[in-house]
Amino acid sequence: TMPTVAPTPTPTPTTPTVDPTSTPTVVPSPTPTPTVTPTEAPTPTPTVAPSPTPTPTVAPTPTPTAVPSPTPTPTVTPTMAPTPTATPTPSPTPTPGPTPTPGPDTDGDGKPDDCETVEPAALLTITHRLLPDSDGDGLLDGQEDPGSCDTFTSSPLVLTNPKMLDTDGDGYSDGLEVLVLETNPLDPNDPSSAIDKDGDGLPEGWDPDDTNPDTDGDGFLDFYEAVYGSDMLDPNSRPQLGDVNGDGRTNNLDAIMIFNLILGNLTTLPHVGHADVQPNGYLNNIDAVGLYFWTLGNQPHIPIL
Repeated sequence: TMPTVAPTPTPTPTTPTVDPTSTPTVVPSPTPTPTVTPTEAPTPTPTVAPSPTPTPTVAPTPTPTAVPSPTPTPTVTPTMAPTPTATPTPSPTPTPGPTPTPGPDTDGDGKPDDCETVEPAALLTITHRLLPDSDGDGLLDGQEDPGSCDTFTSSPLVLTNPKMLDTDGDGYSDGLEVLVLETNPLDPNDPSSAIDKDGDGLPEGWDPDDTNPDTDGDGFLDFYEAVYGSDMLDPNSRPQLGDVNGDGRTNNLDAIMIFNLILGNLTTLPHVGHADVQPNGYLNNIDAVGLYFWTLGNQPHIPIL
């Protein structure tokens, strides 16, 4: 069974009675206590610490590691036992002898004075100590043959006879063949087709006038001028043959000096190598007389052949 609830009585409102004569006492209103609104604490702003600037790190370039090639395993070839070789007996080394020293060479022909002579009897086979070209062929004695000496200083060595104008007898002097014609002075058939109509020792093709042995009329044969380098067409261009005093002229003064040399009044001449005007390797009165006659016009040409 539900309980019974008594109803709550409603109160009757009471109206207060006011005394009109009385001064109303004003009850001051209580000073309201200010309500302090609580201040919220400010929300702290978080301080952002600056991030440090990162230092870039350079990664090192890796060095490539060389992979070693595998060492091939050598193939071992079976080695045959060598055939024993007899050890040669060394030949004894020859002891070098002294090198010959060229001695004085008065005439400058490339042969030392010890290899030449001035003795008349010996001049048959030995070159003259004072004549650089004992046979007058245009080659120095030392260029033709060192003779009995092993020491010589001139070249070329052509092995012709330094005591013979024309070693192979073909009509052309040894010097002409070597220096001008470029033929073999030891071969009588070389030059094979050369013709010398005027007999001056210079063949056609090289002779400016093969009908005149002295084309320029200066008294020197064309072949001699060709060998010694003077001009065969210029009468003022002459070899030095006969000019023993070196004054640039060949005349009777030179002939007299040669006479005095032969007589023993002179021991030498300034250019004694020019005295052998009959080129035979001797210095004698034939050279003096021949040169003297040549200056007079009785001897048409020199050298006297």
